[in-house]
Amino acid sequence: MRFGRKARSHPDLDEARVWVQDEVDRLRALSYSQLVELRATPRHHPFTSRTGRPLVGETSVHRNGEEGPLRVMVDVWESRRRRLNKTVASDSFVRER
Repeated sequence: MRFGRKARSHPDLDEARVWVQDEVDRLRALSYSQLVELRATPRHHPFTSRTGRPLVGETSVHRNGEEGPLRVMVDVWESRRRRLNKTVASDSFVRER
């Protein structure tokens, strides 16, 4: 799992890590063809942390070429003034066909 700049001191880091890991586990359980269906656009999952901060979980699936492997990326961002501002936690994996 990777962390955004200054993320190690973010007050919601532990909660964000759990969300990212749960989402990665859920996506790893999907087949290649199911992941391809998610490729069109990133999915955003807004939630409020236990400390009251607005956070956004984002999942995205990318593919190089028509039949290549998929890169699945999961991030939690801190949202400020309706803008995604700072990465709190992130992880990714590659799914071969």
